[in-house]
Amino acid sequence: MLMKTKDRVMDVKSYQTVTKVRLVKEPTELPKTTIKSSKEAYELALQFYDGDIEIVESFYCIYLNRANKVTSFSEISSGGTCATVVDPKIMFNQAFQLLAQALILVHNHPSGNTKPSEQDKALTEKFKNIAKLHELTILDHIIVTPHGYFSFADSGLI
Repeated sequence: MLMKTKDRVMDVKSYQTVTKVRLVKEPTELPKTTIKSSKEAYELALQFYDGDIEIVESFYCIYLNRANKVTSFSEISSGGTCATVVDPKIMFNQAFQLLAQALILVHNHPSGNTKPSEQDKALTEKFKNIAKLHELTILDHIIVTPHGYFSFADSGLI
């Protein structure tokens, strides 16, 4: 038997308490848009930034179904002027809850430089390996700026 309290769920039989986790930003649903290219992903991603694309680095994830239709997106992290810390537990937890089949990773470079850093490459490889273990596909990782983008998929890095 489970008893609910304000922010906790208590299993009365075992007397264990589980704290609910609230995400910083809930996933946002979008009209069902099929992503067929990195350019389409870039154009969608530009909509995530509210005038701060050249100020603060932010990391987003686009969640897709098996037909590459976008089901939702979520801001995973937002940091400073040149970096943000991305916790894979948050991103993959949301992917599992949304029953996503594929992901497109998106982040901006406030400097306007679309070239991926070594950290960007390492993070992409790490997330690709985690996704593979859970039968998810990372279709692309896009670095966005107001004037252009870099696609890991188009460059053969995914």
